[in-house]
Amino acid sequence: MIISALLIIAVFANSVYTDIVEYLTLKEKLEYLELALVIKWLIIFSNILISIYLILTLFKRKDIDKPQVKRKKKKDKVILEKIILNLVKEKKSL
Repeated sequence: MIISALLIIAVFANSVYTDIVEYLTLKEKLEYLELALVIKWLIIFSNILISIYLILTLFKRKDIDKPQVKRKKKKDKVILEKIILNLVKEKKSL
């Protein structure tokens, strides 16, 4: 939903820009036209980049969590070995 809204804003930025240009020429404030053009392209590029980022994070792989699981298994194995060693020592002392 957010991605489509951002892309729609990027598509309609040109029509908004033409309205602003028309308004500025009618008011004879031509020095602001360059600023309006820069803002238009900033809006377009930022919306496209945000959309690409959102799409890429939407399909992000979930294999990143696997090393943590392996680390936990190793930790559990070490703890289990310590428990076994303690039990063996206790048995010998009896």
